[in-house]
Amino acid sequence: WYNSGVYGSKYGNRYLKPDGSTSDFAFVNYEEGIYVGYRYYETRSYEENKTAQTVDEWYDANVVYPFGYGLSYTDFDWEVSFDKPTGSAINADDVIKATVKVTNKTEVAGKDVVQLYYTAPYTAGGIEKSHVVLGAFEKTKLITGGGTDTVELELKVSDMKSYDWSDANGNGFKGYELDAGKYTVTVGTDAHTAKASATYELKDGVTLREIADADGKAVAVQNRFDDVSAGIFGNDTAAAYVSRSDFDGTLPQAYLTGGERTLTQELLTKLEN
Repeated sequence: WYNSGVYGSKYGNRYLKPDGSTSDFAFVNYEEGIYVGYRYYETRSYEENKTAQTVDEWYDANVVYPFGYGLSYTDFDWEVSFDKPTGSAINADDVIKATVKVTNKTEVAGKDVVQLYYTAPYTAGGIEKSHVVLGAFEKTKLITGGGTDTVELELKVSDMKSYDWSDANGNGFKGYELDAGKYTVTVGTDAHTAKASATYELKDGVTLREIADADGKAVAVQNRFDDVSAGIFGNDTAAAYVSRSDFDGTLPQAYLTGGERTLTQELLTKLEN
């Protein structure tokens, strides 16, 4: 909310020059980071539930329809199985498969959407991660009353990676990583409603130093935007991004001041050239 719109100014989202005049360059100060849409609501709910007297108290007060929710005239029953038993060890090259048998319990024909989400291990102060991330989904065929359809979903373990742009976990690497720890894969009807889940253990952390580009060619992972990730001031101070370790203290609460949107001469020169 505070990072879109016009900041209460006729100039809109405009940088200021060092002399205080308005520049020709617009911006969005993306303090929310990864916590946008369902990734905010599901993560905030998880953190609030740690101290809430009633589970989902915060969520119920803020969310009407979870991400992935849909209405139907048809009621379905699911039978979920995972190819790897819960508690199994995994590595970065593994693929986790879920098989879901969907049965139409009514006389009305309909389709259902089977959704798979994952939860990666999070450490306060470490790499920021959404508590829930969509990993795969499949729609059934049209199922007549009493009929069934079986769908399969696959999730590469490597796809549960997170991007550590600032070496938050202190291992000397900036890029895609899989932190060691427990990874939970959940099959459900939406981002908040689980039908079944399995938890796996990644013994050692993995740094993914190469990734396929749009043409499928392996290229080295490297930060391209450190100059803006560090804030609009052109210094090395990390921007005040939202953190799940302190939602109340890090969510933006006011429009930017003039000083906060003033360019250094060095950055202004880069933009002009």
